[in-house]
Amino acid sequence: MQGCSPSSPAGPRLWRPAAQRSLRNSWSSISLHLSAWSAASSHGFSAASSLINSLLSIRYLQFMDFGVLKAMADIQSKASDKLLYQGEASFMEMLTSYKSLVESLSLMRKAGGTMKTYLKGPVTGNLIEFSDQQHLDKDAGDGDGLPVFSTLSVYTHEMLAQELLDMFIAEIKIKWLVISELHRLLYLGVDVHHPKRVDSKKLMDNVHTEAAVKLPWLLDTRLEHDSVVSTQQGPGYSVKREVFQVYLTAWLTEVNVRKSRKDEILKLISEDMQFSIQG
Repeated sequence: MQGCSPSSPAGPRLWRPAAQRSLRNSWSSISLHLSAWSAASSHGFSAASSLINSLLSIRYLQFMDFGVLKAMADIQSKASDKLLYQGEASFMEMLTSYKSLVESLSLMRKAGGTMKTYLKGPVTGNLIEFSDQQHLDKDAGDGDGLPVFSTLSVYTHEMLAQELLDMFIAEIKIKWLVISELHRLLYLGVDVHHPKRVDSKKLMDNVHTEAAVKLPWLLDTRLEHDSVVSTQQGPGYSVKREVFQVYLTAWLTEVNVRKSRKDEILKLISEDMQFSIQG
């Protein structure tokens, strides 16, 4: 670092405390956003379960015995409309959860990208200021690879944070695929020009576009379902009950997030910093 290189006697003494504060703040932020992810994912799972229950109920309406209620005019049609409305409400909750998941990852990414500690300007006298933004060309912000706490360098902290982020990026792609497929099934048999379907598709596109701005990796998860439409079957008819269970299990278990590795990373960081990081 220009003017305050860790290779000089004063370098580590001046740089390390600021770097330690920066890393504590970054990992505390990552921990907070991991907790936010878990809460949003749980809410999304509940919404997906409700949506699938609505789809299955609509499917089996034609086989139900309505008893004395069958004398009511259009009872089956009204029940179907009601269930579809409930399914739409559940789908909106899924989208809300997805947006929260994207926000958590976006903030986690930001925290992982501000782990370096740079000099804010040339050293003048006893006044030295640090920043998470580079101000001097020769300042790499990494303390020349020195350990910040016990053994881990800034670079290692950054790589471990990125490894965590990569897991969740892969996972949120799976969640978007599930959301897209449930959206398709919800409007299966509904004319593509129906106002509700059109509005819902626009909302999906807007949510995906906003997410891709924050997380560019999501650009390759867009699905186009409108080209395949059944006019003979209603919501959810094309999928076996077991497949719905697979979708729910995939959402709940988060197969792309290796829990053992995630816990290992957080334990490693906590031990190095002597500062508990949960997730």
